Amino acid sequence: MLDLNKKRQPAVIMVGDSITHFWGGAPKMGRVNGSQSWEKYLAPRQAANLGYGWDMTQNVLWRLRQGELDGIKPKACVLLIGTNNLQSDSVGDIIEGVQAIVAEIRARCPGCKILVLALPRGGLNDPLRKKSVEFAQALTAIKIADATLSLSDKFIQADGTIPREWMSDLLHPTEIGYEMIGQAVDAQLTEWGI
Repeated sequence: MLDLNKKRQPAVIMVGDSITHFWGGAPKMGRVNGSQSWEKYLAPRQAANLGYGWDMTQNVLWRLRQGELDGIKPKACVLLIGTNNLQSDSVGDIIEGVQAIVAEIRARCPGCKILVLALPRGGLNDPLRKKSVEFAQALTAIKIADATLSLSDKFIQADGTIPREWMSDLLHPTEIGYEMIGQAVDAQLTEWGI
């Protein structure tokens, strides 16, 4: 990633875990679930994918502190992180991790607008579903970034289910799910003039 950043100047950086990683864009590594929406909403904005599978908040913070953002001056950052912390950490601890990441991005990329996203996960009776929704509510209740958006209302249906057509394993979005996320990201970036 550090070498790739020497060769490009992304206007938008996508920072996160496998949900970000599987969306698309460069660098291409393995599975891609959302290439159509990436090409539609993010490629025209010269977006760089800085998502890595299994990452938790502390992994992202470590990567940023190792210079992952050195040499680039993005106009916006879309941060989607925290789902992998749900099994082991409290909602409060995860929020603190996200706050630390936002602070690190602000320090390394002054003037960069930051959009923090939260997605639900798991089946109707999965304890991680409840915790993911609590995490999303906590994120949106505080001023953690320039904009914070929970997509729980978009993904969770009236009967409490998440359609597998949108999130096949109830964690990673499908192309349809990434289209839904892409629309939300596009609206915010457009509002910011990016």
